[in-house]
Amino acid sequence: YLLNWQDKYIVEYFFGYKELGIYGLTTRVSNLIFVIVSGIIVSGMSNFWSMNEEPEKYFAFNSVAIKFLGFISLSIVCFYISLGKLLVPSSYLKSLDLIFYGCIAAAVRSLIAVFTVQEGANNNLRKILKVNLLVLIIQIIGFFTLPLVSLNQIFLIQIFSIIVGIIFFFN
Repeated sequence: YLLNWQDKYIVEYFFGYKELGIYGLTTRVSNLIFVIVSGIIVSGMSNFWSMNEEPEKYFAFNSVAIKFLGFISLSIVCFYISLGKLLVPSSYLKSLDLIFYGCIAAAVRSLIAVFTVQEGANNNLRKILKVNLLVLIIQIIGFFTLPLVSLNQIFLIQIFSIIVGIIFFFN
């Protein structure tokens, strides 16, 4: 819960309500990736919850899920970056420029969701808690130690912290 909402408090604290509105629109659009992919992953993983039963099918599903994640991410980025500028009012253009970073952040969150579901299926709840705490701590340190001057930095801190979490815990 904290990883999905704490960034909005940070944006409000450092940038104010106007920028929070822009950031909120950006995250809503880019989170389409997370919602679509997470739904597919959770429903698909339930078919073979324990990877010990049929590991080939389990890893094949993960491979397809990750490729689908990439496809959805690129599709949303391409649509909003190209057609979005023609279809939305000019007041939303700043949000469109942020969608690129938001989509990457949502894709990385979706990727960590794949690994988290894997670990949950194998009863490695401590590992899930540790990775979430590590990511949260890195984000909070980044938010309060780096000079935040643009909303892009919020997404970059998220992307960096989640990639670090993936590398440390899901190698």
